[in-house]
Amino acid sequence: MSTRAIIAVEKDGQPWQGVYHHYDGYPSWLGREIYNAIQTDAEMNDISMREATYRFVMKTITAHKGGWAVLHERCFCHDADNTVRHEPDMCLTRATADPLHHEFVYVLDPEKLTMTVLASYYSNSKSEYDYFTGAVIPMKQDENPPWDYIEDNIRREAEQRSEA
Repeated sequence: MSTRAIIAVEKDGQPWQGVYHHYDGYPSWLGREIYNAIQTDAEMNDISMREATYRFVMKTITAHKGGWAVLHERCFCHDADNTVRHEPDMCLTRATADPLHHEFVYVLDPEKLTMTVLASYYSNSKSEYDYFTGAVIPMKQDENPPWDYIEDNIRREAEQRSEA
């Protein structure tokens, strides 16, 4: 089974846009992977967090519009030999994302140096699925977010919202 997600960027005050991610989209895996990839790039290449975040966006979203099966292991737009496949872009925005099918959205803001984790829930009062802000993670090199705790809190809040 898969936990589908979106890896997105928000910049210049524009609404977020991103690409689809198929497997392991929950915060304790995908959130941690995104955070660690940016941290590692900043440390290994002696660059700022802002530059590392922009590089992640270019490498992960801009260069892979087809989306990901597994982040940085298997994308939908390239074959194993890196040949470009002619798959449709999986570029998603808030207007095209479906909270029923995309359980989490990871929105990077390279200027604010944050990663916002949006989570889906079912609203009984509206009879529809929607997103709420589950966490806002500062992208600082000296912090290691408690991903399991964050994920547990998001799941509890989604349950509470669904019951309201």
